[in-house]
Parts: sequence; C-alpha cells; structure tokens
Amino acid sequence: MKSILVLIGLGICVGAQAQEWTFGPKVNLGLSARQPLEEVVVGTIRATVGGSSGDASTSGVGAFARYDRLRWYGQAEVNRLRSQQLSASITTTTLGFTTAQPRNRSNRTDVRIVGGYKLLPWLRASVGLGAVHHDANPADAYQHLIASAEQQAVQFPEAKDQFLSQARAYEVAQVIQNGLQRQWLEASLGLGIDIGGLTADLVHTNTLTPLINGIVVRDRTYALRQQATFWSLQLGYRLFPLKAHLLAPRKNRAYERIKRDIPFYRNEFHLSGGLLGEDIGSAFLYENRYTHYLTRRAGITAGLNLMRINETYVNGFLPKQYTQVQLVTGFRVLPLYSRRHTIGLTAGPLFIYETGFRTNSGGTRTMNGQLVQTVDFSASSRAQGLSVAVQGTIDYNFAATDRLILGPWLRATPDYGYLGVQAGYRF
Repeated sequence: MKSILVLIGLGICVGAQAQEWTFGPKVNLGLSARQPLEEVVVGTIRATVGGSSGDASTSGVGAFARYDRLRWYGQAEVNRLRSQQLSASITTTTLGFTTAQPRNRSNRTDVRIVGGYKLLPWLRASVGLGAVHHDANPADAYQHLIASAEQQAVQFPEAKDQFLSQARAYEVAQVIQNGLQRQWLEASLGLGIDIGGLTADLVHTNTLTPLINGIVVRDRTYALRQQATFWSLQLGYRLFPLKAHLLAPRKNRAYERIKRDIPFYRNEFHLSGGLLGEDIGSAFLYENRYTHYLTRRAGITAGLNLMRINETYVNGFLPKQYTQVQLVTGFRVLPLYSRRHTIGLTAGPLFIYETGFRTNSGGTRTMNGQLVQTVDFSASSRAQGLSVAVQGTIDYNFAATDRLILGPWLRATPDYGYLGVQAGYRF
C-alpha cells in the first residue's frame, strides 16, 4: 500500500512536467453484487450465506493517477467505499431473520493498480489488482439481542427452550459477521471510454481470497467459505494538467467557434424526475435544480428534491416507508461542451431530512403450527432526523434549441444510486 501511495505522489509531481501524467477524483457506483449460496448447520440453526443484490453496495469516492502512452496506460488509485458484505439468512424452528441490513454495511478502503490497452483513442480495456482493507464491524452488534433472549428465558420458563434457541441464532449471526476478513485481494476487468477529461468505466470485480474462511461457534469449527463478484460503474475526471483536460487549449479552433456562435447563458434551471436505483421496493424522486455558471464550463449548483420511499418485505428487507427532503449542492463542470450536446459532472454535499417509520426486527416464526412472516414495531421505529452525505452526479443534455435542453442523469451516494430524466431552460 505504501508503494502505491508513493507511486501516486510521484505521478502528481511529474504531472506538471510530463503531459502523459494526469490525476483526479472518481466516483464508484455499485450496480450489482453476487455471492454463491453456502449453508452451515449449527445444531437446530441453519444459516444460508450469500445471494444476489442490485443494491449500490461497494459505492463511494476515490482518487487516481494515470500515465498514458499511445496504445497503453497505467493507473494507480485509492478508493473509500461503503460496502455490504455477507448477507445471511438465519432460521430455527421458531425464528427467521436476515443479517442483510443494517448491521453488515460498513466501510472499506482499497488500493488498486490498473493496466490497460487502448482499442481506439477513446476506448480502453483494462485489468486490475486491488488490496482491500475492511473496517472492523461494531463490536457485539447482536449482543443486546442475545442478552434479551437469555433474560426472557429466565422470565418465562415455560418458553425457555424457544428463547434460548433464539439467543443461539443471534450468536451464530454475530459469529458470521465477525468472521469477515479484514483484508483480501481482488482482481478486475473493465471497459472504459474517455470524453475529454471525463473517464467512464464498467468494471467487473472478483475476490481472489475468501471474505470468510470458516467460523467457530462455542469452540467448534464449521466450514464456511465465501467469495464475491460485483459490477460497478466508475466515473472520473482528469483534472491536471489543467490546460489539457479542464480548460480548452487556446488554439482549439472548434472551441473558439463554439464560443463565437453560442451565447453564454449564465443560468440553467432543471425540472427532473427519477427513481432510486435499488431493488428494495419503490421510490420516486422529484427535483428542481438551479445552476449558475461562473464560466462557460464551470459553475455552482443547488437542487431541492422530494422523495417518497416504500420498502417491501422481499429479499430480507423489512418494511419501511418514509419521505425525504434533499438539498443537493455542488460544483459543476462540463467536460463535453458543444452547441447541441453537453455532459455535466457535479460533486458536493447532500443534505437529507427524513421522516417516516422503519421496523426494527422481524422474520419467520411459527404461529398455530404455520410458518408466517412477522415484523416488530417499537417506539424507535419512527425515523426522523437530518443527515449529510456526499454525492456525485453525471448528466447528459441535448439542446433542442439553444435554450431548451433535456436528457438523462445518474447520481451516486455512499448508500444509494439514483437515475432519471430532466428538462431544462438556459437564460
């Protein structure tokens, strides 16, 4: 890891002298993840680990340094990601629950070396090798559930066996969660494009070393091995050298013609609608967004959003229904700028006010001899509060006229991905 950081630092220093070196920020948006299903039986407890997900797992931000030659390139990068790992379904004769949310979502840092070949001047194929460091999960995440079940076993001796069975189930869930390795290796294959300073890569990543390699429950070892594959969309911008990648060269005749022929509109207003790009139920987002351009290709933006989310009890997600008011702010640049087509990149803080409810626990239980799904409500089920996240947005606009624009947009945060369409007016 130290060697790679030195390589990135060297790239930054050399960048001012060698045009082949560039560096900049990037955003990672997880598209899907897959873990093979593995089953382990501990007494009367059955744990099924793995599954597929369309969640924005393994999403976050990073920075990269890139060295370009005519037909090939090399890249070193560091990423800080929010990751969902080791989803497990735990069942006993009286209880069933999943560890998918929220206890196994935590942070990871990866350092990656990528090498690629340029199929065309703007089209790249790449391979990469990454080292991942996973932050420790909160200690004893299930301890209060274990203690509560054991206390109920004492208070209600007629149901002692049922409560002790629940306590052992929570114990198995905790052992699986704590069994996640702190470090592992990953390999990746990617296909990318360059549009000016903008880079976009579709990447398939596979773990080379196991995420978990056996668990120990009450001094007994059980075989459980998990690896994972996932797809991600990675967007970056080569900021330096500024003259080559952020600002148009002074002798660029096409850009000079654009400046001469297209009026400079300092203000841009968008109306947009979108969906949460997840498989948790349904969500619709409405947004008003205003941008003030300081130059033709850079400005500041702010948007006020309203989103209604309804999560359903599928694939282990407990019911949740809430409303979010979002204030999206950021700095905006246009890496592609022409009379009819623009691509915009925006990054900055996202302020979220949320109100609604979410269930705290639930699962599959036996009632009157039948297996039914249940959810538990409590005073803490009400969700209300303010939070702050980091967002990155990419959008494309087609100018039907010089003032009227429309097109799609895609936004990523550490926890979710959003996509939608927009219509705008420039003045």
